[in-house]
Amino acid sequence: MKWISKKGFKYSVASCILCVVMLVFCIAGAYSFDDYVEIGEDEVPMANLGTYVVDYTKDDMMVKPDKYNTGAKGELFAVGMGDTIQGVTLKVGNNGTANQFDFKNVSTQGSVLSFEGIDFSKGTLAFLNEHLVESKVQVNFTNCKFAAITTSKNTKTVSYHFKDCTIVSFKGSNTTFDSCRFGGTYKDALVPYCNVTVKNSLFCDMASSDTAGNGVHTDATQIYGEKGVDVTNVHYENCRFEVPAMQEGLNSATVNACIML
Repeated sequence: MKWISKKGFKYSVASCILCVVMLVFCIAGAYSFDDYVEIGEDEVPMANLGTYVVDYTKDDMMVKPDKYNTGAKGELFAVGMGDTIQGVTLKVGNNGTANQFDFKNVSTQGSVLSFEGIDFSKGTLAFLNEHLVESKVQVNFTNCKFAAITTSKNTKTVSYHFKDCTIVSFKGSNTTFDSCRFGGTYKDALVPYCNVTVKNSLFCDMASSDTAGNGVHTDATQIYGEKGVDVTNVHYENCRFEVPAMQEGLNSATVNACIML
């Protein structure tokens, strides 16, 4: 019979315990993937991104916001300067660079005006004469694309809601944004005044290759008051800022800040 020393016995026991622990982890790991959603084979085209993604897993759903789940997608109906869209005739202004959404000429008998799947990026979309609207009206935009947007700084009766929209820049009040993507040029992406809430949204591509931004600086969002207007009730919830100060192409514009106060 071969005797084992106390020291050897201790090493043997420790080795056995280590093996058991490793086996437990291996077994646990084998079943840990049950929490994931099976990835499907169907590819989902993402407009203007030049890439494809497969079905989301549960972990992917938690990576919000990013360029895959913010902004407009798919084929959009392009609006030209001065076009009529869903009964609203836009007026060309600002030397032919803006489509004016003039509430003086818009029927607001209903409490909601809704627009979906429309590309307004031909020029600035400017909302005028909100003060003429007597009863409360909400204007909804879903899966739409915009260049610049301007609203009144202190409108009280008209509110705006943007969901799944791509926006170069916005300046105004009484607006909520959900799952929107801001940026893509040298302009400040968001200048909020009163009652503005931004949720699940992405700010990115601020130092763009737009040569018109030569020599200027830009901010992802710039919060400042103007004469007669104090900034109030501005909220950000689950927003992501990807705005490094990088020169791109011929544009020497630089990014000052993610949030400038």
